[in-house]
Amino acid sequence: MPLPIDPSLAASDDFQLVIKTLAGAFNVYHNLIDVWFLVFARVIAFISSAPIWGRKDIPFNIKVSIAIAFTILMMITIKPGPLVMDNNVTVYLLLLTVNAVVGYTLGFIADTILMTINASGSVMNNQMGLSAAMTFDPSTRQQVTIIEKLFGFIALMAFYHMGGAYLLIDALHRSFDIFPLYVINQDLASKLDWEYLINITGNTLTLAVQLVAPVMMITLLVDLTLGIVNRTAQ
Repeated sequence: MPLPIDPSLAASDDFQLVIKTLAGAFNVYHNLIDVWFLVFARVIAFISSAPIWGRKDIPFNIKVSIAIAFTILMMITIKPGPLVMDNNVTVYLLLLTVNAVVGYTLGFIADTILMTINASGSVMNNQMGLSAAMTFDPSTRQQVTIIEKLFGFIALMAFYHMGGAYLLIDALHRSFDIFPLYVINQDLASKLDWEYLINITGNTLTLAVQLVAPVMMITLLVDLTLGIVNRTAQ
C-alpha cells in the first residue's frame, strides 16, 4: 500500500523548481544583456568614426538606431559565448572601453582614405586661386573649400557605389574574430600594421599632393604660358 504524500511537501517542491528555473533564466538573460552592451560599445564607436554613418549631419538618434540594428545582427551571426567575470564591475568597464577603442580605430582607418581625398581637393582649390570661396559643410560642421566639398562628395559616392558600406559591415563582423570580445589585453602589435597606419595618417598631405600633382602641373604650365604670351604682347 503506497504511503500518503503530504500535499504541502509536493507544493513546496514545485515552488522550489519554479524558483530554480526563474533563477537560471535570469542568469541567462542577465549574461545576454552584458554581452549585448559589449557588442553595442564596439558598434556605436565604429559608426561614430566610420565614413557614411559618421557624418555629423546625421542625427544622433539615427546613429543609435543603426547601431542597435547592427548590434542585433552581430549578436545573431557571431554567437558570442557566455561572459564569465564574477560580477567584477571594473573588468566589465575595461571590456567596454577596449571594445569602444577597437570599434573607433576601425572606423578611423576606413575614413583615412576619404580624408586624404578631401585634403587633395583643398590643395587643388588653393592652386586654382579659389581659397576665398568657402562653403559650409554640414557633414563636418566646418567651412570648407568648394573643390574640397566636391571631391569629398565624389569620393563618398564612389565609396558607396563600390560597396564600401558592405565592406565596412564585413570588417566590423570580422573584427570580433580578430579582436575577441572578452579580451582586455588585445594583441594589437601583431594584428595591426602600425607602420602602415602611421605612414598613411602622417603622410595625408603628401598623398593629397600626389593625387592632384597632374592638375598642379597643368595649372603651372597654363600660368607660364599666359605669362609668356603677356610678356611677348608687351
